[in-house]
Amino acid sequence: MDLAATLLGGLGLFFLGAKALSAGLSGLTDRRLRAGLAAITSRPGGTAAAGVVLGVVTQSSAAATFIAASMVAGGMLPAQRALGVVLWAGLGTAALVLLAAFDLRLAALWLLAVAGIGATFGIGRMGQGRALMGMLAGLGLLLLGLALIKAGAAPLGASALMREVARFAGEALLPAAIAGVVVTLMVQSASTVTILALTLSSAGLLTEPQMVMVVHGAFLGSGLAILLLGGAGPIRRLGLWQALARGLGTTVFAGIYLAEYWGGVPLLQSALAGVHDPQARAGVMFALLQGGTALLATPFAGIGGRLIDRLLPPSPAEALARPAFLFEEAAEDPPTALDLVAREQARLAAALPDLLDHLREDGGRGAGNAEGLRALEGEIARFMTGLLGRGLQGETLARAMALEQALGHQGALRSTLEEFSAEAATAHASLRPILARLAEALHLLLLQYAEATDDAAEAATLVTLTEDRGPSMAALRRRAAQASPAPEAQAALMRATAQTERAVWLLRRLALPLAA
Repeated sequence: MDLAATLLGGLGLFFLGAKALSAGLSGLTDRRLRAGLAAITSRPGGTAAAGVVLGVVTQSSAAATFIAASMVAGGMLPAQRALGVVLWAGLGTAALVLLAAFDLRLAALWLLAVAGIGATFGIGRMGQGRALMGMLAGLGLLLLGLALIKAGAAPLGASALMREVARFAGEALLPAAIAGVVVTLMVQSASTVTILALTLSSAGLLTEPQMVMVVHGAFLGSGLAILLLGGAGPIRRLGLWQALARGLGTTVFAGIYLAEYWGGVPLLQSALAGVHDPQARAGVMFALLQGGTALLATPFAGIGGRLIDRLLPPSPAEALARPAFLFEEAAEDPPTALDLVAREQARLAAALPDLLDHLREDGGRGAGNAEGLRALEGEIARFMTGLLGRGLQGETLARAMALEQALGHQGALRSTLEEFSAEAATAHASLRPILARLAEALHLLLLQYAEATDDAAEAATLVTLTEDRGPSMAALRRRAAQASPAPEAQAALMRATAQTERAVWLLRRLALPLAA
């Protein structure tokens, strides 16, 4: 029981540490890291360097893939470069396996001591200090978890049951590879499975060839795990690319190893014979597997990208989510950057009517691209956060604050329209004609707002059109109550009219500054 608690507790600490490390990194360098990675990839050899850096700081191929995908969605990283970044990120994650060859407990305790003392005495109470302490605590927990996993697995060599299992398995290699795939799919970390395999090997429960095949299985399983995590758009495409590349790497390098093991051909293992520590040797082999796969797959990135685009073509939501005007360097000239923000917000305004188009009699069937709108709002918000952090003053600051407020109103309007659309889609049949008329009226106002973003006269018209609609909504509710007195229908109508009133109020708030 103690053994199971040690192993599972170590695994839990590892995952908590990885999560805390990722959260601390996000709070400390999220936007600057992304901007730096985007800049690095534009230089010769920069894609590989950016991928390795991303892998080192995240220690997770899945996290690296999500970051790269979000950069693609935000227009910060071309899709072609992202393919190379996620390939080379795997080499960065090998640092954890190489560290596992050392005693990690002392380093973990020092990191936790610094993080705890720093947080207690005020270093980690706010801003970057808090993010830094979170990163140190996360790294400490992660290393302590690895130490517990190693300590918990070491006594397994003396277990009669495990000895019997090892004797039954003999020197079979295929079950070891399959176990590597399955366990990695469960724990979502090839590094953790590799470290566990190293520990079991040192305890005598796995032969070195079996341990090598577990590592290959874990490598393949990590690619499948990223693919099976789901998601859409760039995440899905990068996940498929990871799975294809790791499948290629596993096939090639497992083939090389088996040729050496069965045929006696001196290849990789012979080259590593000078590394006497088995755990260090396995760590180097894991790094070679990651880096070698990146080298193999990089020349095929162009073909792979085109193939993936044909299998998983970009959706309209993805096209909307990607900023058309914003780019990192624009922040160097704040007035120009604000002009670009206004143009992105005009794109948001132009897409809002589509959210209601399917509710109109002559509208289309699609319900708009709410997901794309949300993503674009997030990209604009992140850009604005960085811009406001530059210490704007005077009229530039006032305009930036106005645009930020308008972005908040746009987000609230989009959310209200989504709620109205969901209400109308499930409404009682007796309410559908009324809700269709409300949808038509809102649709016309949204079209007017799209015109108003660059025309003060149209904005003034929208201000007039969005005057208080309370009396008309009250009259509508009374007429509907006479036609359909059912309580559930009345409640649905009350929600829909309240949503309509809120949408009209938000449109008026958006129109007033444009008309000034």
